Amino acid sequence: MSISEYFPKTHKRAGEPTNFVMQISNVFYGSFPAKLHTMRQNYSLWKKRIDEVIAGDAILVLFSWSGKPYNSSHHNRFVFGKNTEEIRRFVYEYYKPHSIDTDCQIILKDNVEIGVQRFELIPDKDGAVSLEWHKIDNHIRKEVEWQFIANNDGLSSDNWREWFKNYDLTKPMAIIQLTKFRY
Repeated sequence: MSISEYFPKTHKRAGEPTNFVMQISNVFYGSFPAKLHTMRQNYSLWKKRIDEVIAGDAILVLFSWSGKPYNSSHHNRFVFGKNTEEIRRFVYEYYKPHSIDTDCQIILKDNVEIGVQRFELIPDKDGAVSLEWHKIDNHIRKEVEWQFIANNDGLSSDNWREWFKNYDLTKPMAIIQLTKFRY
């Protein structure tokens, strides 16, 4: 899964650093600001993938592109997985030695802490969606303000809106939690 090191060309801050890699590292060192999760389209796909990681059947690799996305090499930044002998062997004997990324953080846990939550915006009577009312895992929420969600995603509320302006917000999104934190 890619992590953007720079704001995309469709964003008003295009080309500026996002600091996402540092923010994710901060999660594990208790520093701030910290990016606790990443949000993606296609909840069903991400639910399946994260369930495979939790079960110990797969790993999740977060990487950043060295240049233009999809047209450059990538740098592996984080590896998440279950601390099983098979996963350890794969990561340390196959994956790590073939990685040029010496700063890649490997996070293997006996009980995988990463997870996925379903995020949906609730349409009003006219069918328009608002960021104020939303559902997380089918529970209607207002007490968890969307600004808090944006901050935990590593963005200010304005930058979050700008980042997701071209997304179809009528479809469920995945909040991929990088720790045991849940809403």
